[in-house]
Amino acid sequence: MALAAVVSAAEYKHVGDFLLQAHFKLTGQQVTPIPMKPIAFRVFTDGVHIRVAAEGDDESHTTFEIYRSDGIGRQRTPAAFA
Repeated sequence: MALAAVVSAAEYKHVGDFLLQAHFKLTGQQVTPIPMKPIAFRVFTDGVHIRVAAEGDDESHTTFEIYRSDGIGRQRTPAAFA
């Protein structure tokens, strides 16, 4: 089981480290700053998913799926390009 976790982690490529320093609540036209301590994140991707983990805790993470809705998968006939 531990080997599977290592193989799975190796599939993700490190994208970068980021520091979240500010947080705001937007309500209509009003912007309200929310007090917070800075949080460091490490971000990884396998091209389909994005994995975000707090710095120093790569085992605990949140994963997001990249979703594209730009018509790439659409097939066109040659006449459509004329």
